[in-house]
Amino acid sequence: MRILIATPTYPPEKGNHAEYTKELCSVMGKEHHLTVVAYAIVAYSDIETPSSEVKVLPIDKRRPLAIRFIKFFLKILKESRNTDFIYVQNTVAAGLPVALANIITGKPFVLKFVGDEAQERVAQSKFKKKNFKIFLISLIQKFVLKRASKIITMSECLKQNVAKMYKIKPENIITNYNPPEKQEILPFGVQTKKHQISTAGKITNLSGVDISIKAVAILKNKFPDVKLIVVGGGPEIENFKKFGLSLNLSQNVEFLGKVSGAEAWKIRKESEVCIFNLADKMLPQRALANFAAQTPTIATDMPEIREIIENEKTGLLVKPNDDKSLANAIERLFTDEILKQKIIRNGTEALKTRFSWNAHIKILNDIFKKIINSR
Repeated sequence: MRILIATPTYPPEKGNHAEYTKELCSVMGKEHHLTVVAYAIVAYSDIETPSSEVKVLPIDKRRPLAIRFIKFFLKILKESRNTDFIYVQNTVAAGLPVALANIITGKPFVLKFVGDEAQERVAQSKFKKKNFKIFLISLIQKFVLKRASKIITMSECLKQNVAKMYKIKPENIITNYNPPEKQEILPFGVQTKKHQISTAGKITNLSGVDISIKAVAILKNKFPDVKLIVVGGGPEIENFKKFGLSLNLSQNVEFLGKVSGAEAWKIRKESEVCIFNLADKMLPQRALANFAAQTPTIATDMPEIREIIENEKTGLLVKPNDDKSLANAIERLFTDEILKQKIIRNGTEALKTRFSWNAHIKILNDIFKKIINSR
C-alpha cells in the first residue's frame, strides 16, 4: 500500500504524535510505501527516516500560521495523488488541510482522534466557557470528522463520546488502543527504591497531584521515608509545591519538571508504585509504560481507565479525588509482595496480547485494506 501520513509533529521534535508516527513508520515501512507530511522546525536533511521506503516532507512551522497551513495543504494535495489513502494524526492542524484536499481529490482518509481539542481547551480555561476560538475549533473538528472514511479512537469511551457529540455512525468509528511508548535502553541497572512513588503528566488543576500529596501526608505517619516524585511541566507546579510545604512534606515530595525520556523511564523503573491520578477522562497511556517497566499502577476508577487496568489484576483502582483511598492502595503495594508480583505478571501479559504494536498494526491493516477494497 502507498500511505500518506499527515501529522503535526515528527522527531526530532518531542510529543506523542511525533513518537507514535516514527515508530509506526519503523514497523509499517517494512511492508508499505510511506510518505509523511509534518510541521517541523528542521530541514529534511536533519530528519532521520527508518527505511528507504519512508519519505518525510517537513513544513516549516516557524512561518506565520496562514502560510504554513497553506503549504501543508498544498503538499498534501500534491502527495495524495500518488497514494492510496491518507492517515491523519490530528483533527485540526493536520486534519483540516487533509479534509480540504479530500474535497478536491476525493482521496479517502482515516483520522486518528486522540481527544476533543475544543473540550480540552474549555477544561483548561480559567472561565470554563467557550470563546470564539474554541467554537471555531469545534466546527473544524465536526467538518473533518464528517469527511473521514474511518475514525480511530484510543478507547471505547472516546468512541461513544465522538459518536454522540458529533453524530457520527458508530460503525464508522473503530477502537484501536495505542501501544506503549518505546522503552528506553539505559546504560546502567536500575534498582527499585523502597517507598518511592512516581506520577507523570502535565501539571494542571486536573492532574490530581494535590490528591497524591495528601495521600503522601497520610502515608508519612507509617512510612516516614515515603517519597513522591512528580514528573512534568505545567501551570500549577508552584501552587502544588507550596501545598506540599504547607503539609510539612519538603523531604517527601519532589517536583522534577520536564525530563528526558531516559530519565522518565529510569524514575518509572525505580519507583515501587506509579500513580495515574487524573481527575479528567483522558485515557492513561502512561499506564502501559508502567506495565512495560514492571511497576505496579494505581489509577483513578473511571470507565476509560477500566479498559486498560483491571482492578486487583493489572493494577489497583481508587475513587476519584479520594486521598484516603489512594493512600490505602499505596500501602497495600508497599506491604503485599504477592499482590505486587501478580499485578506485574498480568500487566506484562496484557502488553503482549492486547496492547502490543502487533495488535495495533493488525487492526490498522484491516482498516486500510477495507478502504482500498471499497474503492
